[in-house]
Amino acid sequence: MIDNIDDMEVYLTETQVQEMTNIPKSTLRLWRSKKKNLPFMKYGKYVRYPKSRVQSYLNNAIIEVA
Repeated sequence: MIDNIDDMEVYLTETQVQEMTNIPKSTLRLWRSKKKNLPFMKYGKYVRYPKSRVQSYLNNAIIEVA
């Protein structure tokens, strides 16, 4: 039984996000230091990105053209 909906979330490593988005790791690190753009979580020294939030960020970044 799942006590929390977040238990179903998939968390990505920095490398996985870089592969998924083609955003360089250096940019991901800069964004984290400024606490902007992609949401992330820290577990001690480990950084993880909620996959659903990364996908949402990418979907919202789309600029529709006429």
